[in-house]
Amino acid sequence: MARSRSATKISPQVRPFQVADARQILNRDAPDQDPVFTMQQADAGPAFTAWVGDRPIGCAGVVMAWPGVGMAWMTVSQEIAAHGLWLTRITRAFLRDIIRANGLHRLEAVVLDDNT
Repeated sequence: MARSRSATKISPQVRPFQVADARQILNRDAPDQDPVFTMQQADAGPAFTAWVGDRPIGCAGVVMAWPGVGMAWMTVSQEIAAHGLWLTRITRAFLRDIIRANGLHRLEAVVLDDNT
């Protein structure tokens, strides 16, 4: 009797941002960008990292510019394409929580032309 094999699907998960995460992600949009830039942004406000298995596939956060104003940022790897909808939903929930928790009345983000 033949056994049926079921594919093991690894679900993405969210973890608090760690400095080592930025060093492991090859930025899809700016492969030559120094990960120190991402670390500086993450140090200026709340941030998270999206993981699939043992690999970080993206990180995002909000720089608290001044009271009531935040600037959203995100760095993703090529691997994010397979998890775009999941990351969109997680990021929306994360931003909603950050807006509430910090009393933000304005949240800014810069989007590259290629990503619109």
